[in-house]
Amino acid sequence: MMMRSIALGAAMLFSTAATSAWADTVSMFCGASEYELCAKAAAGFKEKTGNEVKITKMPALLDDAIPIYQQLLAAQSADADVLFIDVIWIGMLQRNMLDLKPLVPAEEVAQHFQSTIDAATTQDGRLVALPWYMDTGLMYYRKDLLEKYGKQPPKTWDELTETAKLIQEKERAAGNPDLWGFTWQGKSYEGLTCDAIEWVASSGGGTIIEPDGKVSINNPAAAKALTRAKDWVKTISPEGVLGYDEETSRAVFEAGNAVFHRNWPYVSGHVAGRRFQGRRQGRHDGAAGRRGWPEVERLPWPDVSRHFEIHGQARAFDPAAALSGRA
Repeated sequence: MMMRSIALGAAMLFSTAATSAWADTVSMFCGASEYELCAKAAAGFKEKTGNEVKITKMPALLDDAIPIYQQLLAAQSADADVLFIDVIWIGMLQRNMLDLKPLVPAEEVAQHFQSTIDAATTQDGRLVALPWYMDTGLMYYRKDLLEKYGKQPPKTWDELTETAKLIQEKERAAGNPDLWGFTWQGKSYEGLTCDAIEWVASSGGGTIIEPDGKVSINNPAAAKALTRAKDWVKTISPEGVLGYDEETSRAVFEAGNAVFHRNWPYVSGHVAGRRFQGRRQGRHDGAAGRRGWPEVERLPWPDVSRHFEIHGQARAFDPAAALSGRA
Protein backbone atom coordinates (compact mmCIF):
# COMPACT_ATOMS: atom_id res chain seq x y z
CA MET A 1 0.00 0.00 0.00
CA MET A 2 2.86 2.24 -0.09
CA MET A 3 6.18 3.46 -1.11
CA ARG A 4 6.66 4.22 2.51
CA SER A 5 5.10 2.29 5.14
CA ILE A 6 5.41 -1.34 4.41
CA ALA A 7 2.17 -3.16 5.03
CA LEU A 8 1.11 -1.65 8.10
CA GLY A 9 1.34 2.02 7.61
CA ALA A 10 -0.91 3.39 4.98
CA ALA A 11 -0.35 7.19 5.08
CA MET A 12 -3.10 9.19 3.45
CA LEU A 13 -1.95 12.55 2.19
CA PHE A 14 -3.26 15.88 1.10
CA SER A 15 -1.40 16.98 -2.00
CA THR A 16 -1.65 20.17 -4.02
CA ALA A 17 -1.97 19.90 -7.77
CA ALA A 18 -0.02 22.27 -9.97
CA THR A 19 -3.06 23.71 -11.68
CA SER A 20 -5.26 26.52 -10.33
CA ALA A 21 -4.27 26.37 -6.67
CA TRP A 22 -4.38 30.12 -6.12
CA ALA A 23 -8.09 30.75 -6.67
CA ASP A 24 -10.64 32.40 -4.41
CA THR A 25 -12.43 29.07 -4.48
CA VAL A 26 -10.23 26.05 -3.84
CA SER A 27 -11.40 22.68 -5.12
CA MET A 28 -10.43 19.66 -3.08
CA PHE A 29 -11.20 15.97 -2.86
CA CYS A 30 -11.94 14.24 0.42
CA GLY A 31 -12.46 10.61 1.39
CA ALA A 32 -16.03 9.55 2.08
CA SER A 33 -15.34 8.64 5.71
CA GLU A 34 -13.51 11.94 6.29
CA TYR A 35 -16.07 14.16 4.60
CA GLU A 36 -17.47 15.65 7.80
CA LEU A 37 -13.97 16.52 9.01
CA CYS A 38 -13.15 18.13 5.66
CA ALA A 39 -16.34 20.18 5.77
CA LYS A 40 -15.53 21.50 9.23
CA ALA A 41 -12.00 22.37 8.17
CA ALA A 42 -13.32 24.12 5.06
CA ALA A 43 -15.68 26.20 7.18
CA GLY A 44 -12.81 27.20 9.43
CA PHE A 45 -10.64 28.06 6.44
CA LYS A 46 -13.37 30.29 5.03
CA GLU A 47 -13.84 32.05 8.32
CA LYS A 48 -10.11 32.68 8.63
CA THR A 49 -9.28 33.61 5.02
CA GLY A 50 -12.55 34.44 3.30
CA ASN A 51 -11.87 31.84 0.62
CA GLU A 52 -14.38 29.17 -0.31
CA VAL A 53 -13.59 25.45 -0.47
CA LYS A 54 -15.45 23.23 -2.91
CA ILE A 55 -15.33 19.65 -1.64
CA THR A 56 -15.80 16.62 -3.87
CA LYS A 57 -16.42 13.33 -2.12
CA MET A 58 -14.19 10.52 -3.37
CA PRO A 59 -15.49 7.08 -4.40
CA ALA A 60 -15.95 4.57 -1.60
CA LEU A 61 -13.16 2.49 -3.14
CA LEU A 62 -10.22 4.88 -3.15
CA ASP A 63 -8.50 3.28 -6.12
CA ASP A 64 -11.44 4.36 -8.27
CA ALA A 65 -10.25 7.94 -7.81
CA ILE A 66 -7.00 7.34 -9.69
CA PRO A 67 -8.41 7.58 -13.25
CA ILE A 68 -10.53 10.57 -12.16
CA TYR A 69 -7.43 12.37 -10.93
CA GLN A 70 -5.45 11.48 -14.04
CA GLN A 71 -8.15 12.87 -16.31
CA LEU A 72 -8.52 16.09 -14.32
CA LEU A 73 -4.79 16.69 -14.15
CA ALA A 74 -4.27 15.95 -17.84
CA ALA A 75 -6.97 18.50 -18.65
CA GLN A 76 -5.49 21.02 -16.18
CA SER A 77 -8.93 21.19 -14.63
CA ALA A 78 -9.84 23.82 -12.06
CA ASP A 79 -11.55 21.03 -10.08
CA ALA A 80 -8.26 19.55 -8.88
CA ASP A 81 -6.47 21.94 -6.53
CA VAL A 82 -6.05 19.73 -3.47
CA LEU A 83 -6.08 15.95 -3.77
CA PHE A 84 -6.63 13.30 -1.15
CA ILE A 85 -4.26 10.51 -2.17
CA ASP A 86 -2.81 7.26 -1.01
CA VAL A 87 0.93 7.46 -0.59
CA ILE A 88 1.66 4.92 -3.32
CA TRP A 89 -0.02 7.17 -5.90
CA ILE A 90 2.71 9.78 -5.65
CA GLY A 91 4.78 8.08 -8.32
CA MET A 92 1.88 8.33 -10.76
CA LEU A 93 0.86 11.90 -9.97
CA GLN A 94 4.03 13.70 -8.91
CA ARG A 95 4.61 15.44 -12.25
CA ASN A 96 1.42 17.40 -11.70
CA MET A 97 2.17 18.32 -8.08
CA LEU A 98 3.62 21.51 -6.67
CA ASP A 99 6.72 21.48 -4.52
CA LEU A 100 5.46 22.40 -1.04
CA LYS A 101 8.86 23.14 0.46
CA PRO A 102 8.77 26.87 -0.41
CA LEU A 103 5.19 27.09 0.85
CA VAL A 104 5.20 25.20 4.15
CA PRO A 105 7.47 26.28 7.04
CA ALA A 106 10.19 23.75 7.79
CA GLU A 107 9.18 23.62 11.45
CA GLU A 108 5.67 22.54 10.42
CA VAL A 109 7.04 19.80 8.19
CA ALA A 110 9.27 18.63 11.04
CA GLN A 111 6.23 17.94 13.23
CA HIS A 112 5.36 14.90 11.11
CA PHE A 113 6.92 11.44 11.28
CA GLN A 114 10.02 11.55 9.10
CA SER A 115 8.99 8.39 7.27
CA THR A 116 5.81 10.08 6.03
CA ILE A 117 7.76 13.09 4.80
CA ASP A 118 10.29 10.84 3.08
CA ALA A 119 7.43 9.03 1.36
CA ALA A 120 6.04 12.31 0.06
CA THR A 121 9.42 13.49 -1.24
CA THR A 122 10.29 12.69 -4.86
CA GLN A 123 13.66 11.47 -6.02
CA ASP A 124 14.55 14.97 -7.15
CA GLY A 125 13.89 16.30 -3.65
CA ARG A 126 10.45 17.91 -4.07
CA LEU A 127 7.96 17.63 -1.23
CA VAL A 128 4.70 17.06 -3.09
CA ALA A 129 2.33 16.12 -0.25
CA LEU A 130 1.80 16.39 3.50
CA PRO A 131 0.40 13.68 5.80
CA TRP A 132 -3.32 13.64 6.43
CA TYR A 133 -3.27 10.54 8.61
CA MET A 134 -1.19 7.42 9.04
CA ASP A 135 -2.58 3.92 9.34
CA THR A 136 -1.15 1.07 11.40
CA GLY A 137 -2.15 -2.56 11.19
CA LEU A 138 -3.94 -3.85 14.29
CA MET A 139 -5.02 -7.29 15.42
CA TYR A 140 -8.51 -7.42 16.95
CA TYR A 141 -9.67 -10.40 19.00
CA ARG A 142 -12.65 -11.78 20.86
CA LYS A 143 -11.67 -11.26 24.48
CA ASP A 144 -14.54 -13.39 25.72
CA LEU A 145 -13.46 -16.44 23.75
CA LEU A 146 -9.81 -16.18 24.75
CA GLU A 147 -10.83 -15.92 28.41
CA LYS A 148 -13.29 -18.80 28.04
CA TYR A 149 -10.51 -21.13 26.90
CA GLY A 150 -7.76 -19.74 29.11
CA LYS A 151 -5.72 -18.26 26.27
CA GLN A 152 -3.57 -15.13 26.31
CA PRO A 153 -3.42 -12.75 23.34
CA PRO A 154 -0.87 -14.23 20.94
CA LYS A 155 2.55 -12.70 20.44
CA THR A 156 3.52 -14.68 17.34
CA TRP A 157 1.80 -15.93 14.22
CA ASP A 158 2.26 -19.53 15.38
CA GLU A 159 0.53 -18.71 18.67
CA LEU A 160 -2.32 -17.05 16.79
CA THR A 161 -2.68 -20.08 14.53
CA GLU A 162 -2.76 -22.47 17.46
CA THR A 163 -5.22 -20.41 19.51
CA ALA A 164 -7.51 -19.74 16.55
CA LYS A 165 -7.61 -23.44 15.65
CA LEU A 166 -8.34 -24.57 19.20
CA ILE A 167 -11.16 -22.06 19.81
CA GLN A 168 -12.67 -22.62 16.37
CA GLU A 169 -12.80 -26.39 16.89
CA LYS A 170 -14.25 -26.19 20.40
CA GLU A 171 -16.86 -23.58 19.49
CA ARG A 172 -18.01 -25.54 16.47
CA ALA A 173 -18.28 -28.66 18.58
CA ALA A 174 -20.44 -26.63 20.99
CA GLY A 175 -22.86 -25.69 18.22
CA ASN A 176 -21.36 -22.59 16.59
CA PRO A 177 -20.66 -23.83 13.03
CA ASP A 178 -20.11 -20.37 11.55
CA LEU A 179 -17.12 -19.41 13.68
CA TRP A 180 -13.71 -19.01 12.03
CA GLY A 181 -10.39 -18.48 13.69
CA PHE A 182 -9.02 -15.56 11.68
CA THR A 183 -10.22 -13.11 9.03
CA TRP A 184 -7.96 -10.81 7.04
CA GLN A 185 -7.63 -9.21 3.62
CA GLY A 186 -6.91 -11.92 1.04
CA LYS A 187 -8.26 -10.33 -2.13
CA SER A 188 -5.73 -9.68 -4.89
CA TYR A 189 -5.19 -5.98 -4.20
CA GLU A 190 -2.88 -3.76 -2.17
CA GLY A 191 -4.57 -4.72 1.11
CA LEU A 192 -3.19 -8.23 0.70
CA THR A 193 0.22 -6.76 -0.02
CA CYS A 194 0.01 -4.91 3.30
CA ASP A 195 -0.92 -8.09 5.14
CA ALA A 196 1.78 -10.10 3.40
CA ILE A 197 4.56 -7.67 4.21
CA GLU A 198 3.47 -7.77 7.85
CA TRP A 199 3.70 -11.55 7.84
CA VAL A 200 7.11 -11.54 6.17
CA ALA A 201 8.75 -8.67 8.05
CA SER A 202 7.51 -9.76 11.49
CA SER A 203 8.80 -13.27 10.80
CA GLY A 204 12.32 -12.08 10.10
CA GLY A 205 11.93 -12.35 6.34
CA GLY A 206 12.90 -8.77 5.55
CA THR A 207 10.98 -6.03 3.76
CA ILE A 208 11.23 -7.35 0.18
CA ILE A 209 13.63 -4.52 -0.68
CA GLU A 210 15.96 -3.39 2.09
CA PRO A 211 17.06 0.22 2.75
CA ASP A 212 20.31 -0.44 0.89
CA GLY A 213 18.36 -1.53 -2.21
CA LYS A 214 19.01 -5.25 -1.82
CA VAL A 215 16.11 -7.51 -2.85
CA SER A 216 15.65 -9.81 0.13
CA ILE A 217 12.34 -11.61 -0.44
CA ASN A 218 13.90 -14.89 -1.58
CA ASN A 219 14.75 -16.31 1.85
CA PRO A 220 13.53 -19.18 4.05
CA ALA A 221 11.84 -16.98 6.67
CA ALA A 222 9.77 -15.20 4.01
CA ALA A 223 8.82 -18.50 2.38
CA LYS A 224 7.78 -19.91 5.77
CA ALA A 225 5.63 -16.87 6.53
CA LEU A 226 3.77 -17.07 3.22
CA THR A 227 3.35 -20.83 3.49
CA ARG A 228 1.83 -20.37 6.95
CA ALA A 229 -0.66 -17.86 5.56
CA LYS A 230 -1.51 -20.16 2.67
CA ASP A 231 -2.23 -22.93 5.17
CA TRP A 232 -4.69 -20.71 7.05
CA VAL A 233 -7.08 -20.84 4.10
CA LYS A 234 -9.79 -23.47 4.66
CA THR A 235 -8.37 -24.25 8.13
CA ILE A 236 -8.73 -21.20 10.41
CA SER A 237 -9.84 -18.85 7.60
CA PRO A 238 -12.70 -19.48 5.16
CA GLU A 239 -11.86 -20.08 1.52
CA GLY A 240 -13.77 -16.87 0.82
CA VAL A 241 -11.00 -14.91 2.56
CA LEU A 242 -9.27 -14.87 -0.84
CA GLY A 243 -11.95 -12.39 -1.90
CA TYR A 244 -12.04 -10.35 1.31
CA ASP A 245 -11.08 -6.69 1.53
CA GLU A 246 -11.23 -4.55 4.69
CA GLU A 247 -15.01 -4.28 4.79
CA THR A 248 -15.93 -7.86 3.92
CA SER A 249 -13.45 -9.26 6.44
CA ARG A 250 -14.69 -6.79 9.06
CA ALA A 251 -18.28 -7.88 8.48
CA VAL A 252 -17.47 -11.46 9.45
CA PHE A 253 -15.75 -10.33 12.64
CA GLU A 254 -18.49 -7.89 13.60
CA ALA A 255 -21.07 -10.62 13.12
CA GLY A 256 -19.26 -12.51 15.89
CA ASN A 257 -17.95 -15.14 13.47
CA ALA A 258 -14.19 -14.73 13.86
CA VAL A 259 -11.85 -15.03 16.83
CA PHE A 260 -9.11 -12.81 15.37
CA HIS A 261 -9.28 -10.07 12.79
CA ARG A 262 -6.53 -8.00 11.18
CA ASN A 263 -7.52 -4.51 10.00
CA TRP A 264 -6.81 -0.78 10.37
CA PRO A 265 -7.56 1.53 13.34
CA TYR A 266 -10.88 2.69 11.87
CA VAL A 267 -12.40 -0.63 12.93
CA SER A 268 -12.01 0.45 16.57
CA GLY A 269 -14.83 2.90 16.07
CA HIS A 270 -17.09 0.07 14.97
CA VAL A 271 -16.25 -2.58 17.56
CA ALA A 272 -14.80 -0.86 20.65
CA GLY A 273 -16.85 -1.92 23.66
CA ARG A 274 -19.31 -3.73 21.46
CA ARG A 275 -21.24 -6.72 22.67
CA PHE A 276 -22.00 -9.20 19.94
CA GLN A 277 -24.99 -11.47 19.67
CA GLY A 278 -23.98 -15.08 19.27
CA ARG A 279 -26.06 -18.03 18.13
CA ARG A 280 -25.50 -21.28 19.92
CA GLN A 281 -27.60 -24.42 19.68
CA GLY A 282 -30.37 -22.65 17.80
CA ARG A 283 -30.92 -19.79 20.27
CA HIS A 284 -29.35 -16.43 20.95
CA ASP A 285 -27.02 -16.72 23.88
CA GLY A 286 -23.65 -15.50 25.03
CA ALA A 287 -20.54 -16.69 26.76
CA ALA A 288 -21.19 -18.34 30.12
CA GLY A 289 -24.92 -18.02 29.57
CA ARG A 290 -24.92 -14.20 29.38
CA ARG A 291 -26.77 -12.47 26.58
CA GLY A 292 -24.32 -10.73 24.25
CA TRP A 293 -20.57 -10.91 24.04
CA PRO A 294 -18.02 -9.11 26.22
CA GLU A 295 -15.89 -6.37 24.77
CA VAL A 296 -13.71 -6.83 21.76
CA GLU A 297 -10.08 -5.96 22.34
CA ARG A 298 -7.38 -4.92 19.91
CA LEU A 299 -3.74 -5.80 19.91
CA PRO A 300 -1.19 -3.55 18.13
CA TRP A 301 0.55 -6.57 16.68
CA PRO A 302 2.77 -7.43 14.93
CA ASP A 303 5.02 -4.42 15.39
CA VAL A 304 6.82 -3.94 12.10
CA SER A 305 6.61 -0.17 12.14
CA ARG A 306 10.37 0.10 11.86
CA HIS A 307 10.24 -1.50 8.41
CA PHE A 308 9.13 1.56 6.52
CA GLU A 309 10.89 1.66 3.18
CA ILE A 310 9.62 -0.25 0.21
CA HIS A 311 10.12 0.80 -3.37
CA GLY A 312 8.40 0.44 -6.69
CA GLN A 313 10.25 -2.73 -7.63
CA ALA A 314 8.22 -4.52 -4.95
CA ARG A 315 5.28 -4.63 -7.31
CA ALA A 316 6.82 -7.73 -8.84
CA PHE A 317 5.95 -9.54 -5.60
CA ASP A 318 2.53 -11.16 -5.85
CA PRO A 319 1.17 -12.37 -2.49
CA ALA A 320 -2.04 -13.57 -4.14
CA ALA A 321 0.01 -15.94 -6.26
CA ALA A 322 1.82 -17.16 -3.16
CA LEU A 323 -1.46 -17.91 -1.37
CA SER A 324 -2.98 -19.68 -4.34
CA GLY A 325 0.12 -21.78 -4.98
CA ARG A 326 1.02 -20.02 -8.24
CA ALA A 327 4.30 -18.66 -6.83
